Amino acid sequence: MARQPKLTKRALKRYVKLNKSTRFIAGYFKVSERTVYRRIKKYGLKDIRPKGRKPLPIVKPIPIPRGWSTSNSYINKLNKQYDFRNITFLPTRYVNTISLVCSNRKRNPRRKFTTCTVYYVAFESQLYFLYPMQIKYSREPKSFDEIYHYISNNAHELLTTKLKGQDIEVVEIVAFHFYNKPNNTIKKEISETIQTVLENADSKKLRGSKRRNL
Repeated sequence: MARQPKLTKRALKRYVKLNKSTRFIAGYFKVSERTVYRRIKKYGLKDIRPKGRKPLPIVKPIPIPRGWSTSNSYINKLNKQYDFRNITFLPTRYVNTISLVCSNRKRNPRRKFTTCTVYYVAFESQLYFLYPMQIKYSREPKSFDEIYHYISNNAHELLTTKLKGQDIEVVEIVAFHFYNKPNNTIKKEISETIQTVLENADSKKLRGSKRRNL
């Protein structure tokens, strides 16, 4: 059985100098991130970490046609550019590569919506990922123009806020998918109604069976 590495001052100093993230160090030594923070402070290692983020690996841009494109073709081109660790395909047939709007037709959606899933390129642990992030805009459905204007103008800030404290960098926003999130309360009420109907039906069958046996 492999020996568990110990979080000594010498070992911690080495990884801090290499600019390894607190999450990486905690995972390697099998301790909490809070423990790593405390040891860095205790050993006076805070000021030896290189300043600023590590530079992003250089990627070769792939030409992407402007306008409506099939979602699969669009994601495949992005994958050639970033070589994603994971591939998340979009839920619609098309995406507009200028507005980044997802749709099943080559036009903007015309319904009202409450929620948007923002698909973005993330840089984490020296690798690129394509992640989705759900953003609830309102409780009541709003027009496409209203929700798109807000999300498209604030998406980067919203993602950064939601990812605060995580070692994930938002590189590029690639798509917006608008929809209405199912109301769990309504689903629960429907489930309870169905259960009540079934219980009533079973009760009637039982009473009918008792009468026949009399």
